[in-house]
Amino acid sequence: MSKQLKAFDGDAVLITFDKFVKSHMGFNKISFGEYLYRLRADHQFPQKVVADKLGIDISLLSKIEHGERYVQSHMIPAIAELFNLDFRSLQIQFLSGKLINEFGEEPHFYETLKTIIE
Repeated sequence: MSKQLKAFDGDAVLITFDKFVKSHMGFNKISFGEYLYRLRADHQFPQKVVADKLGIDISLLSKIEHGERYVQSHMIPAIAELFNLDFRSLQIQFLSGKLINEFGEEPHFYETLKTIIE
């Protein structure tokens, strides 16, 4: 039996842990750096604007966008504010990507997450 987990996707709904994992962790098809690049391109922001908002130089932003370096957790609030995104959703995407990148290939990764939640 799946653990019930209260999650908010627009409206408040009660969903199972399995559905939560699939909807929030299984979608990570691109890196967070690629996601940041797409956001910047969609908003037509030059790298300098984004780099300044994140408190980094253009070179580091370029490396993040190309997957050579990683977004740091302290950058998430600034990214949310700059692109008018929901901080909670963005942080979930960021953290789930980190977990999957680090542990996603481990044989009992999802069972471990279930154990932590339960």
